Amino acid sequence: MSASSLGFAVMAALVKLLSSQLGHYWLVLLRAGITALVFLVVLLVLRRPLIPRKGMGLLIFRGLAGFGGIACLFYGAIHLPLAVATLLNWCSLLFVIVFSGAFLGERVPARRS
Repeated sequence: MSASSLGFAVMAALVKLLSSQLGHYWLVLLRAGITALVFLVVLLVLRRPLIPRKGMGLLIFRGLAGFGGIACLFYGAIHLPLAVATLLNWCSLLFVIVFSGAFLGERVPARRS
């Protein structure tokens, strides 16, 4: 978790630093390209197929949702103070809980074990 937090902090700082030279969507494209290269190497090392046999629709939806999430995260990191953008990113799980209750009618039990 520490490495993940450090990685996200470095990514947010680099986005803030590079935002004056590159546009918002260029930064999103750069991040997506780096991620695609890492996963391509992992798939080649593990000898897994690049295209799954089933669930392609859900995979495309996940990719579009991920693009939207990263685009919003980078937009916030560029236009807000970095601490505020990071705090909003960390609070995203709380937003999921609130919105799932509001839009999907899901309820969280009072006590979870």
